[in-house]
Amino acid sequence: MADALAEVQRRIAKAAEAGEIDQSCAPVLETLEAYWQCDVASFSIPAHKGGRSLDEETEAILGRGPYRGDAPTHKGLDDRAASYQIVSYAYDLAADAFGADEAMFSTNGSTLSLQTAVVAATHPGERVAVARNIHKSVISGLVLSGAEPVYVDPVYDDELALSHGVTPEALRATLEAHADIKAMLALSPTLTGVACDVAGLAETCHDHGIPLIMDDAWGAEFTFHSELPPGSMQAGADLAIASFHKSLTGLMQTSIILVQGDRIDRERLHLAFDGFETTSTSALMVASMDAARRAMALHGEERLRRALTLSRSAGEEIGALPGVRLLGPELDGRPGVFARDETKLVVDVTGLGITGFQAADWLYEQRRVAPEAHDMHHLTFVITVADDDATAERLVSAMRDLAETGPELADGELPELPAVSGLVGDYVMTPREAYLGKTKRVALEDAAGEIAAEPVSPYPPGVPLLVPGQRVREGHIEFLRTGLAAGMVIKGVSDPSLEQLRVVAA
Repeated sequence: MADALAEVQRRIAKAAEAGEIDQSCAPVLETLEAYWQCDVASFSIPAHKGGRSLDEETEAILGRGPYRGDAPTHKGLDDRAASYQIVSYAYDLAADAFGADEAMFSTNGSTLSLQTAVVAATHPGERVAVARNIHKSVISGLVLSGAEPVYVDPVYDDELALSHGVTPEALRATLEAHADIKAMLALSPTLTGVACDVAGLAETCHDHGIPLIMDDAWGAEFTFHSELPPGSMQAGADLAIASFHKSLTGLMQTSIILVQGDRIDRERLHLAFDGFETTSTSALMVASMDAARRAMALHGEERLRRALTLSRSAGEEIGALPGVRLLGPELDGRPGVFARDETKLVVDVTGLGITGFQAADWLYEQRRVAPEAHDMHHLTFVITVADDDATAERLVSAMRDLAETGPELADGELPELPAVSGLVGDYVMTPREAYLGKTKRVALEDAAGEIAAEPVSPYPPGVPLLVPGQRVREGHIEFLRTGLAAGMVIKGVSDPSLEQLRVVAA
């Protein structure tokens, strides 16, 4: 049986060396299957050795499958020099599927992928343009790199209490005002499914001789269906990050880094990736990405067509419910909305007299239906290739029940948050200086005028209301105090209760 592994390894090595692209091949999965056929006696990590020592309770819940998938890469799927190119061939197939020159799989989530990208594309003291609605992981990447951000505001939609995309016009104005900017980092789509004009951003960046880096965490599926917004590689971005677990079928923490062209220093990118990615990569996670890529390359159009059909049908029924406002069609044509991902269903529930926090809690506690995100006004549901008629109907039924019950949950006037459009600005230090410098704690109520030394990020989606180096205003305090009282969760802070805020010490 040992020959089965050797045969698979030789076949994949031969295909890799010949530059063959066969999207029906899943090199990690196929090698994993052959590995277990060989009855290897492993005396290396992982210590569980295929789940041999599981107790009955653990095996009853988790099963043996995840442990068998968590096989060693070196002296397992490949040799210690990676001679058979099992993982690198999986990268090649992914690059081809996504239309990139190069791809890398990360098992530390898009958080690490974004940090890697920031460090690869920036140097200490250099200026980099950063969309202000970027994920908090970009801020931690800036702390690591020492680059100085020049924030570019997206379009703030105060009417709908949302932020949309950065426009090419806003980026162009920023680049003309700061000729020393070395790169641009932007987000598309937002968690609410709004995609920006990536092609316009790329053209603007390239006109100024700098690369465009896109956080596509919520848009990994875009490449694989013509009715979704264009993928960032197709739109001309130089580097893009996407999460396989958010809209494809990868396990949690699975992410891909995609690169094309010569504006990204590949050597620096590889060094950063090698420095940040775990040295104990999970074959289970990599195999799930390998499988997701194969499924999308072969069947993506068909499976995403079904997801879009389900989402459109469910959205139409939910939008007809009294007190529930479906935002999808209302977003089209608004400033900052270049295109829209219809697999994200966003509804405003304040017409029921309740907050999104109350609605999310009721749906989960009473109907065991879990939205991806909720805030003061909205619920966001993500329809994926894993959904079917039964799950879509369960969502519609639960929302129908919420529409009937919601008014009974109302307990007075709905709280109002200050508009985020009035809370940006006053960036007086770099994130690195503020975060790593001398700090102190002050009561939140006394923080106005201080300089934040930590990212204060309502979660989800994890976009900082305050970034390290930003001066705190009374409006920030009101926003956080009101939000916390209503059920908002804050990430990135040393005191999650926010009784105290970490600020720069004089």
